[in-house]
Amino acid sequence: MERFLLDTHIWIWLIQADRDKLKRSALDQGQELHDERRLSVSAISVWEVANLAVAGRVTLSAPLDRWLDITMSDPAVDVLPLSPNILAEATRLPGTIHRDPADRMLVATARHHNLTLLTRDDDILNYAKQGHLKARKF
Repeated sequence: MERFLLDTHIWIWLIQADRDKLKRSALDQGQELHDERRLSVSAISVWEVANLAVAGRVTLSAPLDRWLDITMSDPAVDVLPLSPNILAEATRLPGTIHRDPADRMLVATARHHNLTLLTRDDDILNYAKQGHLKARKF
C-alpha cells in the first residue's frame, strides 16, 4: 500500500481544510488517506510551520503551540524524525535539485522511507521527473 509524505504547505492546507488552496476532491482524498493511516509528516515541517507562523507568513487556525499540540497528537499521522542518515542524504541527493535545505530534507525523508511526496512545489515535482523521487502534485 502506497504511503505518503506531506510537504509542509500541503500539511497546513489539509489540517486547516483550506478551500482556497485545495479543491474539495483533494480535501476528501486527504481525509481518506488520513483515515487509512497512510500519511506522514517530517519533523522539518514542524520547524517550517513554526518559522512561517512566527514570521506572520501563515495564519494558523489556533495559536502555534496549540496547533502543534493538536496536529502532533493525531495517531493517524506518523511524524518522522530527521535521522543522521536523512540529514546526510539531504546533502548528497542525486541529480539536480534546488538548495533549499528544508526541501532537501523533505526529499531525503521521502527517499529514505520510500514514500511518495505530496506537493505543489514545481522544483520538487521536476526533480521527481528526473527519476530520483516519487512525488505527486496534490
